[in-house]
Amino acid sequence: MAKKSKAKEVRLSDLPDSILIHIVSMLREDSKKHHLKSDSPMIAIPPNLESGKSGNWRKLDIQLCMELNPLTNVNWSGIVSLSIGYTYLTDGAMEKILSGCPNLECLQLDHFWRFHRLVISNVKSRKLIIYNLETDECDVWLEIIASYIQNLKILESCCGIYLRNVALLATVVLKFDFVFEFEEQDPLQRTESTYLNELFHSVAHVDKLELGQWCIEYMSIMELEGWQPPPSIWKFLPLIAKLKQLDFPGICSFLQSSSDLETLVIDGYNESRAQLLRYTNKDEQIKRFDTHNFSGSFPHLKTIKILDFSGSMLPFVKYFLKHAVVLEKFVIVTRSKNSDAYVKMVQELLRFPRSSLRASVVFS
Repeated sequence: MAKKSKAKEVRLSDLPDSILIHIVSMLREDSKKHHLKSDSPMIAIPPNLESGKSGNWRKLDIQLCMELNPLTNVNWSGIVSLSIGYTYLTDGAMEKILSGCPNLECLQLDHFWRFHRLVISNVKSRKLIIYNLETDECDVWLEIIASYIQNLKILESCCGIYLRNVALLATVVLKFDFVFEFEEQDPLQRTESTYLNELFHSVAHVDKLELGQWCIEYMSIMELEGWQPPPSIWKFLPLIAKLKQLDFPGICSFLQSSSDLETLVIDGYNESRAQLLRYTNKDEQIKRFDTHNFSGSFPHLKTIKILDFSGSMLPFVKYFLKHAVVLEKFVIVTRSKNSDAYVKMVQELLRFPRSSLRASVVFS
């Protein structure tokens, strides 16, 4: 009997691009979601995808293509969700891809390079998610023009972004770390200050804004130098950070410009204050908060919720009970409820004066 030979393993990443293209072109057309991956330096989009033979595909995920280069104008009329990651993209390539997706509703970009202008003109495109924007040119920002986008998320590491024509934006999440070198110069002249100020002006009209740790921390640095936040109309504001007194000046200044705010949620477990502590010492910041004149009121703020509450936030609670004139519910969630320190903290908090007669404090 002849001895059976052992089959040799062949990895997709070892195949030439011509074979990869053929394999993808033969994918079943009734599949709902497809992934296109390659470890090679450059991959062209398969001809049958470009020519519109994507059948009833609705989701397409393109990953690990060092350079994505459509051979012709694409025609992906069935695609409603497109994700591109770990890929070099030129302005021309991105334009071809988006122009060929007339029914695209959601675009997600993750770890992408090279292109500098993203124009989303499709009336059906409502959601844009950006992870890890990187660039080879530190002084070149990505310009985003998106007339119909309603939901925007900028997450993880990020270089500069300009937002243009985003009047329909309703929900924005800014939970990123700006990629920069901490320079010894006026904080208001630093690149990160310019970036943050530009973003706040661009999203001042949205209903819901969610901020992460870096934005909150650097906002306090800017406030120390006299930064004035732009007037805003957002109604729902989650702050994803465990606030300390170091953050209060920037937060209070920021909130005073948000006169339409109705709901404030503070939810955080990240206690890092690396950049803020490099700029000023803790005693200086606490003294500044104690002597700062935070005037004004919140005529529409009815609900405040603080998760993972600690005693360091008592001045913040006192401030809101004093200035939230129509407050109805203040919810406080804490992990430690059985200690003597917790009992004393609750007793002190309940003695704070309240400007709203309807305000109730709920411990959970």
